[in-house]
Amino acid sequence: MTGLNQWLRLIVLFLVCFTLAAYGWFVLGGAKTEYIVTPKNSKYKIIDDSIQNGATTATLGLRKNDVLLECNIINQAKWPFCEIAISLTDSIEEGIDLSSYHSVGLDIDYTSPLNGERIRVYLRNFDPAYAKTDDPLSLKFNAIEYSPGIDAGLQVFPLRTFQVLSWWIAENNIPVDKSNRQFDNISIIEIATGSYVKESYYAIKLNRIVFYGEWITESSLVKLLLLLWVITAVIVIIIERFILQKKNKKIQKNVVCVYEMQIDYCIIRV
Repeated sequence: MTGLNQWLRLIVLFLVCFTLAAYGWFVLGGAKTEYIVTPKNSKYKIIDDSIQNGATTATLGLRKNDVLLECNIINQAKWPFCEIAISLTDSIEEGIDLSSYHSVGLDIDYTSPLNGERIRVYLRNFDPAYAKTDDPLSLKFNAIEYSPGIDAGLQVFPLRTFQVLSWWIAENNIPVDKSNRQFDNISIIEIATGSYVKESYYAIKLNRIVFYGEWITESSLVKLLLLLWVITAVIVIIIERFILQKKNKKIQKNVVCVYEMQIDYCIIRV
């Protein structure tokens, strides 16, 4: 048993060290992952109110460190607007799974006639249950609206703050089980002028978009470490029982019992 106890102490020491190292690695950011949207892994284009017979004009410039959309909004369409549409993949049906990411960082400068005006950011998800390849509006609108200002730097938003637009749910007759936010197949990101624009000059300068996530969550790591301890304990118990049974059989083979004059005694062979 001395050898077994020594091995047991070594196993426990290893598990303690491994657990502390694994959790320390997680706390120090070892599990963090990022997905950065750049012109190298995506395509940029302009969308404006011309599809509504509007008169807004826009130009898009892809520069070394940023993307600049300049718009001259004209109040001709019912809902005048302009936006940057970013295609993350070549196929609208095969997007990027962002469901393992928890936040998105947006570094945007917004030039508008009024201070504090808001822009809209849409993460468009494709799901064959409701989306059609020939209808861009059928992709789910996961949206936030905020005021980016100018030179405010990177602002980080949890993905849980995005909301599915109610008009899209009603327009597409979406069932309740498909009406929640969804990020498992994002194929397009859209950055658009705000809900109430004036006839004026607008500019959206996109400096950076980055998604933040972890390839393993804290709860999953804790569960895996706990499972490792349980499995190790079970294996040690099984091995210990096997060794004890083997020793008992060996002892039984070396014991000779003698019966004399109604007195029972056993002799252990050395």
